Amino acid sequence: MALRFDVGLANLRRRAIKEGWTRKAHAGKHDLKPIRGEADAPSPAIGTLENLDALPEPPPVDADQAIRKAARRAAWLIGRGQAAEAMALLRAAETLSRMKWATKPGPGWG
Repeated sequence: MALRFDVGLANLRRRAIKEGWTRKAHAGKHDLKPIRGEADAPSPAIGTLENLDALPEPPPVDADQAIRKAARRAAWLIGRGQAAEAMALLRAAETLSRMKWATKPGPGWG
C-alpha cells in the first residue's frame, strides 16, 4: 500500500495504529468470541456409543450420486486453489466407493 499510494511505510503504520486499521483494533471493535448457547451444544450424532440406538436413522444416500457430487465439488475446490480441501473430499469419496464395493454381493451369493 505504501508503494501504491506513494507514502512512507512508517507513516502508513502510524496511521494504521491511530485509525484502528490493525487486526488487534478490529478484533477489539467486534466481539469475536463465540456466543454460548444452543448452537454450542454438541450434535446428537456426537456422543457415546451407548446412545447410538436412540438416534434416528440417517436419510438414505445414493452412493453413486454422492461420489459424483464429491468429485465435481473437488474439481471446483481445486479451481479455487483449495487443494487440501479437495483431497480430503476425494479421500472421503474413495472410502465411500470402497465401502459400497465391499457391501455388494459377489458371484455365488444367492
